[in-house]
Amino acid sequence: MFRGPITKIAISGDGKYMLCCCNRESSSKLYYAYYSGDYGKTWTKITDSSFSARTLAISYDGKYMVIEGGYSYSGARISADYGKTWALKHSVIGNSFALGLSSDGKYAIAQESSSPYRMFKSSDYLGSFTEINTAPLTSGIRTNYRFIIMNKNRL
Repeated sequence: MFRGPITKIAISGDGKYMLCCCNRESSSKLYYAYYSGDYGKTWTKITDSSFSARTLAISYDGKYMVIEGGYSYSGARISADYGKTWALKHSVIGNSFALGLSSDGKYAIAQESSSPYRMFKSSDYLGSFTEINTAPLTSGIRTNYRFIIMNKNRL
């Protein structure tokens, strides 16, 4: 089913909802995204050749999901209904390499993958993003559904 190695995965707190990125070809920097809403029993491809998935995030309950485009595929695909429907929006985070989502999906943070490495935040369930910093602050963003943690460069 998957055409190449799985490079990233995001899972809801109970394991029911999952997202994964799969390399299209071993020599390519392009990735498909797949979704499962049944503990990984079945998978549905949710991206095509017009969109390359790069970064994934999912809320604790699985209601909110985001797939960031990266590699010149501006925008992010967002679902606010447990993966039933997906909308392409938010070109402001369309080239991020780090993305974090709170447990309820209300808060998110993203950082660009290229200069000027701006950071953006959302506090309205991925409805909008605003720039919060223009300096290269982090080398990665991690979440544990309770906190969003940013690692500072060159500690």
